[in-house]
Amino acid sequence: MKATQEQLDAVELASRGETMKLNAFAGAGKTSTLILIANRLNELGKKGLYLAFNKSIATEAQRKMPSNVTAKTFHSLAYSESPEWLLAKLQEPQISIQDFVKEFSIVPVRVTDGTMSYNKDKNGKIVENLIYETRIISAFRIKYLVDKALECFVDSLSESPQKEHAKKAILNGYPLMESVDVGSFDYLCKKVTQIAINLWTDYISEDGELGLKNNHSVYLKYWAVSKPVIDYDFILFDEAQDADSLMLSVLQSQKCQIIYVGDRHQQIYGWRGAINAIEKI
Repeated sequence: MKATQEQLDAVELASRGETMKLNAFAGAGKTSTLILIANRLNELGKKGLYLAFNKSIATEAQRKMPSNVTAKTFHSLAYSESPEWLLAKLQEPQISIQDFVKEFSIVPVRVTDGTMSYNKDKNGKIVENLIYETRIISAFRIKYLVDKALECFVDSLSESPQKEHAKKAILNGYPLMESVDVGSFDYLCKKVTQIAINLWTDYISEDGELGLKNNHSVYLKYWAVSKPVIDYDFILFDEAQDADSLMLSVLQSQKCQIIYVGDRHQQIYGWRGAINAIEKI
């Protein structure tokens, strides 16, 4: 197919070696544009990396791209640069919930929570009523909150779990607790944060005892906070609108040319922390 003027412009911009972004709508010829760019940079003697979010897309891209481009997912890139002792933990079973509770000495916590009810007064106006409720947060539920706090952490830019991650995890399940029962909320935040820190420390310690059992987010985070240097002349980052803060920070710290490509209308990974990088960059 004959290249459009927009594609030729993109190739010309890419050949200057500067970082750039391409906002390509669905069906606009994004893949063919990337191939044109890769071929042009191949003529300039440059080697590149194509990054995608899932293996099938990366495999398909590898088939289409010229020989100077290696196609990988973000996870496969992190996996290839992670220590063997950490990867070995992926094969080890995770600790049971019962043993986890014992390991970290978790005990139930009594809190006062609140729910909002909405009624109409005699004039038909909506009136809010805060209803207080005392509840017991079980040890097993606290373990669940720790897991959620760790999920918030691995998607963030922090190098260790923070109180803000615990706060987000708790308020997701108990949205009014902070305003209703400050003391219990603060205690629970501190407890969840400390357990998350201890858990993360064990995960990333060579002599740690806890298995990961296919928890691939751990080595991705471990790799990202190690300040990795991606040894390529250029990176083609496909579907960039679905990047999370962690991925974006890794790319923005690189010295090589980055070509971000995506469609701000096509974001599908918001559920796992995607920030629509096409808008942010």
